[in-house]
Amino acid sequence: MYSEKVKTPYRDMFALRKNPKDNCVFLNEDTKQCSIYNQERPLECFLYPFLLNFSDSTPKVTLDDRFCPHIKTLEYNLSEIIIYVRNHQFPIDWIKGYDSLQDY
Repeated sequence: MYSEKVKTPYRDMFALRKNPKDNCVFLNEDTKQCSIYNQERPLECFLYPFLLNFSDSTPKVTLDDRFCPHIKTLEYNLSEIIIYVRNHQFPIDWIKGYDSLQDY
């Protein structure tokens, strides 16, 4: 319902659908905030405005300052975010498929 199957060279994956304005279906267009703040949201949503980066064998996060309206007042502990990400298990086919979706 909220995701769609996307074929990658590595595996089929599910990605969140986008609304007619090419934004995430959970973006409230009036407030420009996510409408699903709970523990069930996808990892990428939980990390936003940080992006996962798998350019080497250790997962990293980078701050994406292009779209977040609160980027100038954002408070975060990067060490905690990195520990959170590194505690996840990312199978190699998941990483390769994810990397191929970076422009999705």
